[in-house]
Amino acid sequence: MDFLFNCSTSFYNQRSIFGAITFTIRNLGIIGTFVISYLYNGWQGSEAMHETSLIDYALNAVETKAAQMGIREVREVGLVIGKAKAVPLLMEKAFQIIRMKHPMCREASLHLDVREIRMQCAACGTEFEVEDVMGDFRCPECDSEDFRMISGNELMVDYFIPNENQNKE
Repeated sequence: MDFLFNCSTSFYNQRSIFGAITFTIRNLGIIGTFVISYLYNGWQGSEAMHETSLIDYALNAVETKAAQMGIREVREVGLVIGKAKAVPLLMEKAFQIIRMKHPMCREASLHLDVREIRMQCAACGTEFEVEDVMGDFRCPECDSEDFRMISGNELMVDYFIPNENQNKE
């Protein structure tokens, strides 16, 4: 995906309210969301850049489908997320911020179904869990380094629930 990423920062210290972060992202549709993230969470909040774009993408999908169904407001959004795809805590924080730019989802809550990272050894077929894909690990049965990820890289909208107090269009 071709996108332009510009970042300019000016701050007295990392927690300064006078700090300014400007991110411009073309083709992702999330211009300005990192400024909100910075003002809401401080400098550490801007580290959720990846999670912010994932939430924005998911909420765009929810709003598109909800509009097709004549739904005007969503009460809850359920996502399936693998630990290798994103950090669940950062997904929750990003949701609290990004939902404000999605009119149908402003009052929605988030439910995450978090999937563990599971690997399968190519040599012996053993399945095993790992904490982090960045680690140096081997098959616990045969000590092989040849394996594939079978779970933990998911990202999908599982469901959304419309607000019961609304009228369909």
